[in-house]
Amino acid sequence: MKKVFRKFALVAAVIATGAFGACSSDDDNGNGNGNGNGNGGPQTIAQIAAGKEDFSILVDALTRANLVDAVADANASLTVFAPTNAAFTQLLSDLSLPDLDALENALTTEGLANVLLYHVLGQKVMSNEVTTGYVPSLATNSNNNNLSIFVSTAVGVRLNGSANVTTADVEASNGVIHIIDQVITPQTILGLVAPNDDFSNLVAAVSAADNDPAAILNDASASNTLFAPTNAGFGTLLNDLSLPDLNAVVAAIGADGLFTVLAYHLVGADVRAADVTPGNVATLSGQDVNISIDGSGNVVLTDTDNRTAIVTVTDVTATNGTIHIIDNVILPDLN
Repeated sequence: MKKVFRKFALVAAVIATGAFGACSSDDDNGNGNGNGNGNGGPQTIAQIAAGKEDFSILVDALTRANLVDAVADANASLTVFAPTNAAFTQLLSDLSLPDLDALENALTTEGLANVLLYHVLGQKVMSNEVTTGYVPSLATNSNNNNLSIFVSTAVGVRLNGSANVTTADVEASNGVIHIIDQVITPQTILGLVAPNDDFSNLVAAVSAADNDPAAILNDASASNTLFAPTNAGFGTLLNDLSLPDLNAVVAAIGADGLFTVLAYHLVGADVRAADVTPGNVATLSGQDVNISIDGSGNVVLTDTDNRTAIVTVTDVTATNGTIHIIDNVILPDLN
């Protein structure tokens, strides 16, 4: 299918706002203050990790997954969110696993490698180059698309609503390390939506609807596409319907009607930005939504009542599909 989302290709790099500035900074940068390679030059990411006792489990995991060479590559330019030993210990406890052997057995070596790659960005991103939003990691899903991480800068820097950056800007010759206090794991569609405060109304709607839409969004065996309305989009809907809040929407259309609305935002296939063409597209509600391109190149969804939503961000990638962010809630025929 023709590439029609070109205007909205998801920016791979995060842009400058100084979001890591609230975190402590490691001064060991290879300029005579601790991260040298013994010959007066800076160390690689692999060398820095190997030299810090608090990264011993991380180094062990990288070795098992055959990824040491990747973070030792002198020609690379990477960002590594590096979990401490305590972070790995917490993960093992959460999973009721005794050690790294058990984790590797549970995930397989390939799965362990993908979890580790989920902590790596394919370019060097310093603390003054970060803002809230979704960024692609080097991990991939079953469709070989790079899995997204949600970065929040509301209070310090947090990844996927769980891992905090505790030390930023440990510079290496082939990139930078930011130390984190939890291991992050690849997320489903709901797992990427839930920690984003701009989707709090969407998450509330998922909780309020009948037929357990959360199960659809978390289904590891599925491959879906969610057109995700922001809070501002829900505000537009409430204004259009002259209703005060989501409770009033549920009262007006019922929890089953709310499920139909949510299902109208879901396509039962992993549809990437490059794979979209204008026309009618079937949704999980059983009704079609119309996709078109306006004169400015915006991708526009038109619902059954001729209300429209514009796609603002594309290709946020989950383990079980793709999220495209839209600026309005679209409505199916509820009669």
